Amino acid sequence: MRNKLLFFVISSIVLITAISQANELSVTKLPVDSYRLEKVELFNNQLISDLSMSDVDRWQTQPLSIALKYLNGASAGKFIQITQKIPKGENIEYPNTVIVTAIQDGYLDDSLRGEWVELTLKNNSKNIWLIKEAKRAFLCWRGENTKSFQRFCP
Repeated sequence: MRNKLLFFVISSIVLITAISQANELSVTKLPVDSYRLEKVELFNNQLISDLSMSDVDRWQTQPLSIALKYLNGASAGKFIQITQKIPKGENIEYPNTVIVTAIQDGYLDDSLRGEWVELTLKNNSKNIWLIKEAKRAFLCWRGENTKSFQRFCP
C-alpha cells in the first residue's frame, strides 16, 4: 500500500511538471507586442570613422559580425537565439539587406527578464554593412504582460 502511494505521488509530480513545461512557451516563440526604435547613427558613424578607405577588416563585410558588435553592450543575459535572414526579393548570394534578430533571457534583474533586438542592415557601395534600423523590446518578470516582448517593463 505504501509503495502504491509513493508511486502515485511521484507519478503525479512528473505529470504536473510535464504539463507545466508544455504550457510554458519558449522565449523564442513569444510575440513582440511593441518595441522601441533606437538611434543607430552614432554606431554607424563610429564604424565608418574606424575604417580607412583601403583597409576593411573581414568582420566589417559580414552583417552578423556588425550585429554582434552592436549587441556587445547587451550581455546581461545569455543569448538564446541569433538568426540572420534575407528578406524576400533579395538576391540570396549577394543580398543588399539582411535582418538579424537576437533574443536574450535570464537577466538577473527584478523586473527585466530578457530582450529582443531586430537589426536591419544594408550593404553600402564599399561592401560595408551599416545598420539601417534597430528595434528593441523587453521581456518582463512582473506586470500585466509577462508573456510577450514589449517596449518597456514596469
